[in-house]
Amino acid sequence: RDPLEVCASSYQYALRSSESWLHVGKAELGGRSYQQYYRASSVETGLAVECRRSMKELRQMAELYQATRRAGAVLTLRFEEIESGFDDAMRKVFAFAGAARASAAPRDVERMGSLLKAAARHDLGRAARDLGAHVSNASQKAPLRAMLQRPGDALAGELRRLRRDLDYPTETEVGS
Repeated sequence: RDPLEVCASSYQYALRSSESWLHVGKAELGGRSYQQYYRASSVETGLAVECRRSMKELRQMAELYQATRRAGAVLTLRFEEIESGFDDAMRKVFAFAGAARASAAPRDVERMGSLLKAAARHDLGRAARDLGAHVSNASQKAPLRAMLQRPGDALAGELRRLRRDLDYPTETEVGS
């Protein structure tokens, strides 16, 4: 997943989630929980703290991608592929795993259809459309991404390197 989107989404999530780990006091935050700290801080400060908190996993993601990107035994799917075309992404997964062939033969079409139907309940985009809800507020992400891409900022430089290592554009704002 695009590191910019990880940072923006996780910050939005941390502000409103009821997950217990977000409500546990942290010594490094003066005894406040992440959620308390983010709500009391400026958007820029909270966003930067949350993004830095995600760095270990983002670096691991980039290292794993670099190590496996040309391996024939590895299928890489971007979150954006799953988000924008869940069924197409799942077709790739099922074909790659050998669970169903991506062919026009009636038996293959039936098998793939059965697997896609079973997988559909895991499509967060479909669930959001059905429920009228969104996992994060896409309309508020553009200013967050802009904050994370400020020229000369160390965090922006790290995100630019991670995006490059993950084959995402590094010079322009992306996402919606």
